[in-house]
Amino acid sequence: LSNIPQMFWSVDVPAMRLLYLSPTTRHLCPDIQDCLIPGLDRTVAEDRELVQSAWERSLAGEPTTVECRMQFPGGQSRWFRRQFFPYTNAQGKVARVDGFMEDITDVRHTLERLELLGTSDPLTGLANRTLFYDRLTQAIAAARRNGKEQLVLMLLDLKPEDRVLDLFC
Repeated sequence: LSNIPQMFWSVDVPAMRLLYLSPTTRHLCPDIQDCLIPGLDRTVAEDRELVQSAWERSLAGEPTTVECRMQFPGGQSRWFRRQFFPYTNAQGKVARVDGFMEDITDVRHTLERLELLGTSDPLTGLANRTLFYDRLTQAIAAARRNGKEQLVLMLLDLKPEDRVLDLFC
């Protein structure tokens, strides 16, 4: 299990104590004491409430997933996906919650890059047609909501060859 990059752990819910921590989890969170959510102390403050909320839902019997950032020594911040899987006993009460966590920083960066490439020109960084149509659709919807019957759209087409001719005339 120490060769698996994902982290997992189990919590005995009635006793509120850790049953198991994978070696990778121990390596990532060496200072874990009585914390039932490994790495919560390193979770960025703005994301802690999301993690706590997901944990509370899992204690109520709902499997949950949350993506959050963790801060590491040296100022490095990484994205993680945490999943909580509750196990209920014969009486229908949550007896154990199994947690799973994996680093998704590269995936997040790739998705952000793809979104940027999908809405902007890679050479100039300016908005492309996809973003233009999206903003135009939003403007039309906003005009309709506000009771405005007209919307003005002005297009200006600049061609590089036109500018070159103007410079020599």
